[in-house]
Amino acid sequence: MKNRKQKAFACTAAALSLALFGACSGGEYREKPLSENAVSLTASLVADKSVRTGNAGEFSENNLSFSTEFFRRSYTGGNTLVSPLSLAAALAMTANGAKGETLSEMERVLGMSKESLNVGLSAYLDKVAESGTLSVADSLWLRDTMKEKANADFLQRNKDYYGAEIYAAPFDQTTVSDINTWTENATRGMIKELIREISPDSVAYLINALYFSGEWQKKYEKSDISEGTFTAADGTASRVKTMKSSESVYLSDENTTGFVKAYKGEDFAFAAFLPAEEIPINEYVKGFSAEKWQGLFGHSSREPVRCTLPAFSYDFSLTASGILKDMGMPTAFDAGKADFSDMFDTCPGKNFWLGEVLQKTRIEVDEAGTKAAAVTEIEMRTNSAPAVEERIVILDRPFVYAIIDAENHYPIFLGTVTKL
Repeated sequence: MKNRKQKAFACTAAALSLALFGACSGGEYREKPLSENAVSLTASLVADKSVRTGNAGEFSENNLSFSTEFFRRSYTGGNTLVSPLSLAAALAMTANGAKGETLSEMERVLGMSKESLNVGLSAYLDKVAESGTLSVADSLWLRDTMKEKANADFLQRNKDYYGAEIYAAPFDQTTVSDINTWTENATRGMIKELIREISPDSVAYLINALYFSGEWQKKYEKSDISEGTFTAADGTASRVKTMKSSESVYLSDENTTGFVKAYKGEDFAFAAFLPAEEIPINEYVKGFSAEKWQGLFGHSSREPVRCTLPAFSYDFSLTASGILKDMGMPTAFDAGKADFSDMFDTCPGKNFWLGEVLQKTRIEVDEAGTKAAAVTEIEMRTNSAPAVEERIVILDRPFVYAIIDAENHYPIFLGTVTKL
């Protein structure tokens, strides 16, 4: 499996996984082989990388509303973590097989036309992978009985723009194992299970994975680490490991104070947003929007910030089908109205639509750096089986955080910590 880009499309599901590892990754991960039942079809397609002519900044700007709205709608009242980039990439590849109102809704939700999304997102993924800190992998899994029906242009587009690796498989338990093995390899062991079974209605899976090594630019010394108190949203207090540092980018608006802490190489950064004490975290998240995001970064200032960050780790999972319907793309989930005719060639008596959309994430933040992973699965179904004053920010109560690319400030991950 290639370290930079591989993509898997499964008409039955699309999954995007992003992993971020710090120096605390615990040694080099050894990839596991797939079974012989996973037959690679990649050799028959050669990617035309010359089509990736888009502007990375255009994608991050136009997709920001999608990112913040997805985060806001995903918030559950507890510790939350989503990857807007993961879901956007999975939906973008799925959109390459959509037509009519199905495609129009997806384009409106994502904030760009299919053509602009392909060139913009692929350019963005290429750019953030330039430093070698972030790598991208994608794979497209087709039920072997459907491989001859897969639309050649659809496969070629996902190969050209996203470097998709394509497999045909029997969609039995060996395929479940192979998809999970691919996911585990792509996330360096952080997410070991994407699916447990494959429905007879499933015809394909799309999996996109990103891997990021997030070691802090300025490491915490032993003297910076101590025990502190974190007060949860419900008022309960717990003792936690805290890490103190001085940073130089201060974020603020009418109800926010925060900071930006760079990872090694300064291509990526951790951003923290602490609501004013009188603002409950639930209310704060409701007001989190693209405009607020742009205001915070647009009016950031370079000045000393004394920061206290708690060490934390947790898992999160979310079924996003209902969220996407509410955001404005219900047709893709409607068995009678969805139009994915650009995904498969003529299949008399069959229609294809999106089933479950599931995102699984994990984050680990400590004195060495950050590890995080996200997997987004989009299931596609068919109707038949086949200097100045020093600022102080102490994160000792619920806060919002993000892992961003330092140039465009695009939120690769967005989360909340409400209890530790």
